[in-house]
Amino acid sequence: VISGKPAYLAEIDPFTTNVLRMIPLYVPNPSSPEQPADTGAGGAWGVSIDKRGTVYVSSYGFGHVYRLPFRATEIEDLGRPSPRTSFTWEGDTDDHDTFYFGTSQFFGSAPLPGGRLFSWNARGTGFRDYGDWGASFGYVRSVEYANGKIYAGLGQNAGLWQVDPATGARVQIPLPAGMPTDKYAYQMEDEHGFLYVLFSGGTTASVGWVLDLSTLTWRHQLPGYAGQTISSADQDGRVYLVDSGELKL
Repeated sequence: VISGKPAYLAEIDPFTTNVLRMIPLYVPNPSSPEQPADTGAGGAWGVSIDKRGTVYVSSYGFGHVYRLPFRATEIEDLGRPSPRTSFTWEGDTDDHDTFYFGTSQFFGSAPLPGGRLFSWNARGTGFRDYGDWGASFGYVRSVEYANGKIYAGLGQNAGLWQVDPATGARVQIPLPAGMPTDKYAYQMEDEHGFLYVLFSGGTTASVGWVLDLSTLTWRHQLPGYAGQTISSADQDGRVYLVDSGELKL
């Protein structure tokens, strides 16, 4: 996504690096009662693609979520999930046309509420609100769907929770031993039964950790991990990732 007024979703050929399309993240809706009125996204922190090739864009500026179905020529504006939503952060999809994502709720008067966890379903149910974690967690900064559960990474005080997508039941996952609390659970990726979490922000260096999803225990620390996307696992369960600026196995 290219930031601007409005921002654009760029479709790029990975083999030639040619830009194939530039799609504005703005769908005019003069009848919308939203305040402040939407004039288009300023940018986006997350782009997610489901197994059918549908693209979801989590935007900032006016907190809208956008959807581009596979082979579609026009983008869909799914709207702002709640009146106070100003940012929608990085999300993830399941296998049933549902997109899960977090927000910050910075519109409206003080005191500011906590960030919230939402989902959007293509089968007509629209947005579902899973609630917040209190005002001290202004950001549901990263969301990952893995093994039938949602994982919500919080900030500006670090936190990580497992959420049942059907019931909304929550399980708190203790932070790694010694982890400073003035961080964000900034980015997450899952592969082969493990969750790769980047903790960033605060007064200390960013650090990655690997969570075993079968036991919800921390297995490995990745001091040089910067949160880039990891590869699919090979037959031995190993992945490629960028660590300290180098591609490593």
